[in-house]
Amino acid sequence: MTSDHGEEFNDNKENYWGHGSNFTKYQSSVPLIMFFPDKSPAIVSEATSHIDIIPTILRGVFNLKDSVSTYSSGKNIFDLDVDSRPFVVSSYVNHALIVDDNVYAVYPLALKKYKVNNSKVKVKKTDANLFRQAVDEMNWFYR
Repeated sequence: MTSDHGEEFNDNKENYWGHGSNFTKYQSSVPLIMFFPDKSPAIVSEATSHIDIIPTILRGVFNLKDSVSTYSSGKNIFDLDVDSRPFVVSSYVNHALIVDDNVYAVYPLALKKYKVNNSKVKVKKTDANLFRQAVDEMNWFYR
């Protein structure tokens, strides 16, 4: 059970309501509940993505042994590591790279940089390797 987006109610006091207008945690965070009969209940605190659902099901239900990288850029949720990981997210007309807690939102004529927890806080610097990894993932997905 999950959702495709969060819903914002002017949480950052910047007049953002609903969804599809920015990539803060209020619009990009969603719950995910998965049931596996042979797994004990657990709470995953690491950041995940919808692209992680298929690798998790293929490994956990169908016991697929192939490397996840042959069919997805996602990860098995039960085998997450604690290292930073970039995410590619999108809305109706734009997309963003989320690297650590930094959002790089690409609009038709602009690039906005802000923190995922607060769009009023501007990004100062990011890890270039993580940013490159996110761009590579986006290029792989859109081929």
